[in-house]
Amino acid sequence: TISFLVEPVVVNDPYGPDLLGINYVRLGISGRITNAFIRYESDLMSLQLGRSPVWWGQSWNHSIIQTGSIPVYDHMDLRLNFGRFQLEMLAGQLGSEKTAAGDRIRRNIAGHRLSWLPDHGRWILGVGEQVLYTGINRSLEWWYLNPAVPYFFTALEEDEEQLGDGRDNDNSILFAFGRYVLQPQLSLFFELLIDEFQTKNKSAEEYPHSLGVKFGVDGVYTLAQRDIYFAAEYTRIANWT
Repeated sequence: TISFLVEPVVVNDPYGPDLLGINYVRLGISGRITNAFIRYESDLMSLQLGRSPVWWGQSWNHSIIQTGSIPVYDHMDLRLNFGRFQLEMLAGQLGSEKTAAGDRIRRNIAGHRLSWLPDHGRWILGVGEQVLYTGINRSLEWWYLNPAVPYFFTALEEDEEQLGDGRDNDNSILFAFGRYVLQPQLSLFFELLIDEFQTKNKSAEEYPHSLGVKFGVDGVYTLAQRDIYFAAEYTRIANWT
């Protein structure tokens, strides 16, 4: 099955930067195409190319891994199904910045996510990694497209792009998530991430791991023949995450 979607969105000033990720305003309004992709789906795989929101995690509106409420970016998403397991691979390009000299700093993202949903369907567990890598006119890195090689192997092989002070331009993030269904309309969930995962002792001392954690409960109940969705979350994120 092949599907195609294009969806433009228009908002009034000054919400363009927050909702659409653009500063352009004309006649008091901002506009952007927030969905523009082509998708192929089968029982074994799904492949999507283009622009759309990305949601990785369990919190519907405020995931600390990736949330669909942030401005969208162009990416490729490949999902492979192996029985009760699903492996997802992501590669995309975020918004660019410019140096004082006018050089373009390109910001890219890549990610792996492995999810497990048992036959009984009472819980879902997942682990993964993502990396943000930047540089002047930096292109997509092929080693971040490999589905089987963890990203921190790049640091072990010293293939990361280095800054002048010895730091690297590659920020590796590990994460885990899960959800347990207490009853059909009530479940508990969690998200955990380790930001700036360091593989070298010196780097770990200067730039230690930064943590983020989220616990929550959500569900649906019926009141006066109307379904009401509720969610309660606790989130703690380190200063440098």
